[in-house]
Amino acid sequence: MAKYSKQQQKASVETQGDALKMAKATQKSGQSKEQTKSNTSGKAGGLKTVNRSKRADSLSTQGCKGN
Repeated sequence: MAKYSKQQQKASVETQGDALKMAKATQKSGQSKEQTKSNTSGKAGGLKTVNRSKRADSLSTQGCKGN
């Protein structure tokens, strides 16, 4: 049995919403919907990575309490 899944998890609805807000805020005039959608998916992936690393950092610091 495989230890790790090779499937990518989708970004949460909240992350997708945040990415859409960011993409619309930085949208250039004359930009097509497809370009904005592509930009949104890239931002969602970046936000997902940032949120994952923040979660990992917070979990690792919780275990370091003591001394």
